[in-house]
Amino acid sequence: MATPSFLLSKYGDYWHRYQDSGDWNVVREGERHVRATLSNWGSVSVPTCVRLSAYIEKFVDLVGAQGTRVTRTKCRSRGDRVCEYDIHWTAGVTA
Repeated sequence: MATPSFLLSKYGDYWHRYQDSGDWNVVREGERHVRATLSNWGSVSVPTCVRLSAYIEKFVDLVGAQGTRVTRTKCRSRGDRVCEYDIHWTAGVTA
């Protein structure tokens, strides 16, 4: 069975099918905690970044996580160099 951290680590491969910029780095921080960083992305749009947060949340839920929460800790739309998403879930599969 795939875990959220495994699937998110493959996210960059999927990402480049539909995006022409951006590189993902995914780090497992704990049993139900992953940090995903998107660098070199061309977008600096707040709605796009918020939509991406919601997409990541649903993506993690679909692999069996429950109580998923995605927080944008850094965002290019706020002047940061990268977009960083802190992903936690409370039940279901582990990282």
